[in-house]
Amino acid sequence: MPPQNESWPDIKIIFELAKRLGLGDKFWDGNIEAAFNYEFIPANVTVEQLRMNSGVIPVDLPMEYQKYSRKDDAGNFLGFSTSSRRIELYSSNFKEHGYEPLPNWKDPIAQLRAQKGPAEKYPLILTVGKVVEYCHSQLRAISSLRKRVPHPFLEINPQNARELDVKNEDWVRLETPHGSITLQVKLTEGILYNVVCTQNGWWEACPELNLPAYDPYSPEGANVNLLYSSENIDPISGSIQLKGYPCNVRRV
Repeated sequence: MPPQNESWPDIKIIFELAKRLGLGDKFWDGNIEAAFNYEFIPANVTVEQLRMNSGVIPVDLPMEYQKYSRKDDAGNFLGFSTSSRRIELYSSNFKEHGYEPLPNWKDPIAQLRAQKGPAEKYPLILTVGKVVEYCHSQLRAISSLRKRVPHPFLEINPQNARELDVKNEDWVRLETPHGSITLQVKLTEGILYNVVCTQNGWWEACPELNLPAYDPYSPEGANVNLLYSSENIDPISGSIQLKGYPCNVRRV
């Protein structure tokens, strides 16, 4: 199906952004087909061959066991793509760039609470997940799916809910040190006492069911991005701490 109206496929957006950032040479100068052909080299297949073939193209990839124990012409093990050619639990590459070569646990929740306020203010731990009906921020406008999950919700353990004085389907404000959103309570025994869980991607309305849109920039909405800050990111991967964040819940 061709893109509708002025929309572009995600991959074209990425490639065009790369060109504008001066990184076009890293993205085949915007040529998406050339990029796919590069990816297909190990299979000895091209995009043109796929385009001309309406069915399946069989690829003969021989099975090889213990391939990392192979040796080169000098008798050296080929190994893995690490500097030592071995599986590395101790990362010499991390050490060379000034990072700790072994995992070192630092409690991120305790760090955030220390920075942003006493533990009593944010006693709960927030995690996020997905529901099978939706894909990221899409499909909330489809009535057959929206019937199944009509509202953004917050999963809470019943014991925790009693202490918070909230009941099933109550609307609550979920707060972190950086922002807040509004969600409907869903009681479940399938979550730890001090943990709450919500989902990302809420904004679309479903006019067919008269179900509302949610303002992604307002605490009255349900945009989880408002709850986080880029102040505390992993120094190596750049990822934000989405799976364990100090939070609090109060009834609206």
